[in-house]
Amino acid sequence: ASSSGAAAHGNVGLDIERHLLGLRAATHRAELAAVLALKKGSPSQFAELKSRLADSVSSAQRAGAQLQHCMRFFDSHEQRGFGRDGVVGRARWLELVVLAGLLGFFVVPSAARQAVLAMLFSAMEPLRALSSIIDWGVLAPYMGGVSHVVAINSLVFLLLCLVVWSGLKGQ
Repeated sequence: ASSSGAAAHGNVGLDIERHLLGLRAATHRAELAAVLALKKGSPSQFAELKSRLADSVSSAQRAGAQLQHCMRFFDSHEQRGFGRDGVVGRARWLELVVLAGLLGFFVVPSAARQAVLAMLFSAMEPLRALSSIIDWGVLAPYMGGVSHVVAINSLVFLLLCLVVWSGLKGQ
């Protein structure tokens, strides 16, 4: 398997060199001159460039092959009737939106995150005003940092269980 991979890698390297040296002088004069100067001036660096480009192309080809395999897998399951239920489809979209929102929340820079949280807090202000009639003193012992961590972890665990349960239910 490794010899066929090396042969394919060599073919990619030859294709890359043919492409680099086959640039049209009319439109890519500077690039062609740079490639030729690199090949003549430093053959080892040119070989390194060609090798890295070949690695990148081979990696992209493997990723494309894996994506095609996944596409065929999901297409075959859809043809057999899986995933046609509208409720399951909507639940999956809802799961994807929630997961993308959580991922986006943690990927967004903190300044933008603070701005979004400030907007959410200002939108929730009427609810806070309505909740002023409730006696929150009962919850004071549970307002520590450890309690918040336990509550957040429990919520995430429940969400994960819900995702797994709905995934198993859909099959």
